[in-house]
Amino acid sequence: MFKLLPLFLVCTVVIPDLSHGQVAQRPEVYNWIDFSDILTVDNSQNRKILVDVFSPNCTWCARMYREVYSDSTIVDYLSNHFEMTQLDLEDFETQVTYKDHVLSKAELAYGLGATGTPTTVFLEHNGDYITRLEGFHKTTDFLQVLQFIATDAYTSQSFADFVTEQSSQ
Repeated sequence: MFKLLPLFLVCTVVIPDLSHGQVAQRPEVYNWIDFSDILTVDNSQNRKILVDVFSPNCTWCARMYREVYSDSTIVDYLSNHFEMTQLDLEDFETQVTYKDHVLSKAELAYGLGATGTPTTVFLEHNGDYITRLEGFHKTTDFLQVLQFIATDAYTSQSFADFVTEQSSQ
């Protein structure tokens, strides 16, 4: 019985702690705009708004930042087609205003449909909801979603049709 104690301790104490080692830190290459200001900044190009819903200790968020948001193709595309902001799914203290409603960042994130992290929410330039993308996605898949939203293709075709059309070009 006591011979198994060290193995038990490793399995219950050390291994679960390994997943908490990464802190989600957003890439600083972007012009992240505070959500309180996102609808009032000069957006004369009517660019869509990307809302990155994260939590500080989210391993998948950290991976998304490290592998996807840091990719030069994604950096270029986002910088040229989107305004970007973030909402912390665990922040029930910081208040923001959205469509004449005052909510915490977490309440707004949940209101926009985020139930976990990472979640990417897309809004029109005026704040109207478009859709959300839940979870981690590889760079090529994420770029296709960004193109689908930025080009307004979502207004006239399904994502599957868009991908098929893009791959045939």
